[in-house]
Amino acid sequence: MFSLQKFRSYLSTKVFGHNIVFYKETGSTNDQAREFARKGKPEGFLVLSDRQTSGKGRFSRTWYSPEKTGLYCSLILRPPIPLSKISPLTILAGVAVLKTIQNETSLTPLLKWPNDLLINGKKVCGILIESAPKKNNVEFAILGIGININNNEGQFPDDLSTSSTSLKIETGKDINREKFLSSLMFYLEKNYVGCLNEDNKGTLQFWREHNDTVGKKVTVNQGKRLITGLAKDIDESGKLLIQLDNGNMEKVSSGELE
Repeated sequence: MFSLQKFRSYLSTKVFGHNIVFYKETGSTNDQAREFARKGKPEGFLVLSDRQTSGKGRFSRTWYSPEKTGLYCSLILRPPIPLSKISPLTILAGVAVLKTIQNETSLTPLLKWPNDLLINGKKVCGILIESAPKKNNVEFAILGIGININNNEGQFPDDLSTSSTSLKIETGKDINREKFLSSLMFYLEKNYVGCLNEDNKGTLQFWREHNDTVGKKVTVNQGKRLITGLAKDIDESGKLLIQLDNGNMEKVSSGELE
């Protein structure tokens, strides 16, 4: 079982992760964090569960969340920004996870816009941002992160067995989840502060140097619309720049990318 005492002994942040609630099992850490945010819990409050029964991914998908293997956590953020500028939170979170994996293992994943991390083409992490608007601003945002840490070969369900992996599978070693989460909080806090201070050029450049999207022919499914073209870059707001077949450039803020 995850040890809060060990986690706190590693923690080196100023705010993120110091206020924490841990569940042996819950439906969704994002749902729990949203309720805590509505009750006034402060920025940096962390909800962590050893197992999720209804882990949330994008587009109402579930995130496979078996006990004692992964990290399933949701962080309350209260950024003083307009709702239109929330996209960079996903970018900074992806970079934070990547740097943590680099720091704690010998691996260097790739970032798939907007919210996945891949190792050898297989998903190891998913990120979900859910926000509560207040007029045109953000009242609070919930940053949900699911990472496959110590899953073994053959543990994933059949529908995920060829598309998912874990840090243990890729390294052959057990990963210290408490130390990993403390490192993640450090990088998240550092990137978040930089973003609020409009000093995120380094984060954007890191994303560009470690992405699996730019330079590829892509299709973004937005439900009622498909956008197909060449992924050229991301802008400072985290939007994907796609050059359409007719040569025009389009900025895309959300959707399912293939």
